[in-house]
Amino acid sequence: MTTYDETTAPNASEFLGSYLKKEDVLQPQVVRVIDVYAEELPGESRRKLIARFAEFSKPMVLNSTNIKRFVKIFGTGDTAQWRGEVTLYVDHNIEFGGRTVGGLRVRPARANGKELTERAPRRNVYQAEDDDFI
Repeated sequence: MTTYDETTAPNASEFLGSYLKKEDVLQPQVVRVIDVYAEELPGESRRKLIARFAEFSKPMVLNSTNIKRFVKIFGTGDTAQWRGEVTLYVDHNIEFGGRTVGGLRVRPARANGKELTERAPRRNVYQAEDDDFI
């Protein structure tokens, strides 16, 4: 049997996946973007954009919706300029492959100096557009 002390004990997050997922975000929170870079992921045919936040040890893989949101939040497609605060939250209405699976989303951290709070789900029957978040 292997024994560990405080300095050699493995962290459980090492065994739970390398990237941030919805289960890692318990409530909406303001996070600070500290890096955005492209990386080749196993099983993917092209590189993906990855965002790193100061508050999490695991980075987040950005899908096309979140990339569009970052462009809108920071006002540029230049990922080197994507630094600062955003609100990271779980959207339980995200669909993938015809199923509602939920997932991570970003939105502006503040409006008029006040932190944005989670909005109630929309009651409209149409599917909201990717850019419909402000």
